[in-house]
Amino acid sequence: MKNYFTPNLLLTCLAALFFVMLGSNRPAQAESQSYGCYKLSGRVTDSSNNPIKGVRVEVWEKKDNGYISATSTNVKGEFSFAHDPCGPLFLEVTAPLKTQLASAIVENIPGTEARNILIGMKHGYLVEGRVTSRDGKPVKGIVIKAFATGHNFKSSERVHGGGAVETSKKGYYKMVLTPGEKTFVLLNQNLSEYASYSSHAATITHDQMVVDFQIPYVGELTK
Repeated sequence: MKNYFTPNLLLTCLAALFFVMLGSNRPAQAESQSYGCYKLSGRVTDSSNNPIKGVRVEVWEKKDNGYISATSTNVKGEFSFAHDPCGPLFLEVTAPLKTQLASAIVENIPGTEARNILIGMKHGYLVEGRVTSRDGKPVKGIVIKAFATGHNFKSSERVHGGGAVETSKKGYYKMVLTPGEKTFVLLNQNLSEYASYSSHAATITHDQMVVDFQIPYVGELTK
């Protein structure tokens, strides 16, 4: 993975900052602007090294789990973000379901350096299911995050078969995962009657596998 950070890039960033501050009579507004001093770019391919168009790439800051931006790959499988200096980043990479390519997560990307990253996506199985309450009521708006059980994040590691999805109005979800043991985390930020966090395990063994979840009510996990 190449490092494209150069002294010229730093000078360009400082120059951009200087002219924005010089031309503004209201410093508070200038501080809210994004100068985009660092570039995070890359290319997404399949297992045969063919570029993949239309892959959604989201970039997050790890420190506060803060969303920064999202884009889709072009016909050459390329993507690019410009961002301010920040803490370590991670990417969530999700191909269209019809490709049957498993999502990937790229961890521990420095937020104060320019980086170019190659992401090779793997084929996986379509997993679908439903999130309901203990009483069988479908639950909308639950974020389901999946990752390989027992994995250890390392610098520049690509974690395939993970990613995130949100349940629909009737509690349904779909995602593509590689086979093997997975940990599913259910995150609830809007519904006060249910637990905000719960963890579930499942082993992915075949295509079109159904994996349903029951979200606990508040207090159930501590009993």
